[in-house]
Amino acid sequence: MIDEVLGITNIGHLKYKRINSLTRYEKILVSLSKALITRPQVLFIDDILKGINREDKIKILKLLKEINKDLIVIMTSLDSLPLFFSDYNFLISKGNIILKGSKDTFLNKGNILLKNNINIDEVIDSSIKLKDYKMLDNYYFDEDLMIGELWEK
Repeated sequence: MIDEVLGITNIGHLKYKRINSLTRYEKILVSLSKALITRPQVLFIDDILKGINREDKIKILKLLKEINKDLIVIMTSLDSLPLFFSDYNFLISKGNIILKGSKDTFLNKGNILLKNNINIDEVIDSSIKLKDYKMLDNYYFDEDLMIGELWEK
């Protein structure tokens, strides 16, 4: 079971390393692995993206999307990137649901994210602005895809 989970999280190479020698990203993957070993039906994750770079955030979100095929993943975040990897989103403030829906529901109301202290990724922010100016048809977290659409126009 352990080797299976280490394969899912792609950290088999870390199996014999000391935890204090790992990067923040690697420690997150170890924590996810520890949680997955228990074979949960629901995985609750609290602000897992804090303190890691954009590239590693995307890797973790892709992994969570893959894990979500076998179990329910519920994640809290103050980051806008998860909007692109989740099926459904809620914005909760002071115990009240302010907004719920798909990423488009949220990105169409970009100001509500800022008002609720959600960190808007620079590429997502650019795509929101370019879509507002009718220069893009879609929202993007991937800069290359966004530029590709711009070049097509």
